[in-house]
Amino acid sequence: MTAATRTRRLVQIGFVAATVAAGWRLGGAGVEAACPFGAVETAWALATGGTFACTTGELNLAIFLGVVVVTLVARKAFCGWVCPLGAVSEWLDAVRRRIPPACGAYRRRRGSTRACAGSGSRCSR
Repeated sequence: MTAATRTRRLVQIGFVAATVAAGWRLGGAGVEAACPFGAVETAWALATGGTFACTTGELNLAIFLGVVVVTLVARKAFCGWVCPLGAVSEWLDAVRRRIPPACGAYRRRRGSTRACAGSGSRCSR
């Protein structure tokens, strides 16, 4: 693992931890108040009705605008370094890759070139 990869992993862990801590501090029910995607709902309610949606407000718009600016400036760096959803998705994919593939009908339906070796549950190439 390179130094850049280690640094990126530490930044990801820090942002995931900060997100969990913020959700914990907001008490679970108020997490949507800090969600940048709630800004879309907020913007629509503000444009059509002139008021904010009941659980969202100015904070959503500020966070959403910040995410948009960082994404435009840093491009994929936001998703790869800062976004907690991207980090968790990447970690789950790493776990999935460690699980050996299953043999049987599922692999055959997907057009796999692997064949089951004997009665074992692991596939051979």
